[in-house]
Amino acid sequence: MTERNFEKELNHYIYNDPEYGEDIENIDYRSLICIITELCDRIEQLEKDNELLKSYAIDWKDRDEYVEDPWNLQPRQPMQPVKKPQL
Repeated sequence: MTERNFEKELNHYIYNDPEYGEDIENIDYRSLICIITELCDRIEQLEKDNELLKSYAIDWKDRDEYVEDPWNLQPRQPMQPVKKPQL
């Protein structure tokens, strides 16, 4: 996660209006729009990545159900006693 100073990025400041005696807040709306656009782009990228990961998981799940064992690795059978040859 990045350390960002949004007050600085948005040019946020508060000043006291001497005429009315109120504090007035101000931000740069173009900067706000840029931050929101960046956030939306990141969300869209995360959604794409999530869909891609879901498709990989589905493909892997389907693959495991239908693929035969390529090396023919069967569970080991217990050893059978060997008959000694008769002399």
